[in-house]
Amino acid sequence: MSVNAFDITKVEDYILKRDRTSDDPTIFHIGKLDITLRGYIEDMSKQFGISGNGEAEASATVSMNLSKKDIEAVRFGIKGWDNFQNSGVAVEFKTESRPTKIGPRHGLADKLLNWLQPYIDELAEVVWSYNFPSEELKKNSESPSG
Repeated sequence: MSVNAFDITKVEDYILKRDRTSDDPTIFHIGKLDITLRGYIEDMSKQFGISGNGEAEASATVSMNLSKKDIEAVRFGIKGWDNFQNSGVAVEFKTESRPTKIGPRHGLADKLLNWLQPYIDELAEVVWSYNFPSEELKKNSESPSG
């Protein structure tokens, strides 16, 4: 049996939970992050350090910035939308080049992210769930037991 590729070009449609009963919901197009960008976002949310003047006094510190991780996942994971409005006016989907330590990447501008602020947590959860192999893909890619 061969393994199946994880298709990072695939885009899925998503409707926010609060909008599912609407006659004309906003539809977000959620894409996958390439592996380098995914690693960058995951790594930028973690910081490790050692402080002290000697081994006996040294202490390790770890900090996590989960909000930043989720904001960046939404910035780069949303590939478009239909029927997203601001005060009844359609909001045009636009990306801009963003400098990162892995080179420039296109993602949503801060202004658009600010308009999505009430929905960031839900959208981030969806982006992250789309960026890991589904149970079906995992099942189809497992080695036969022997």
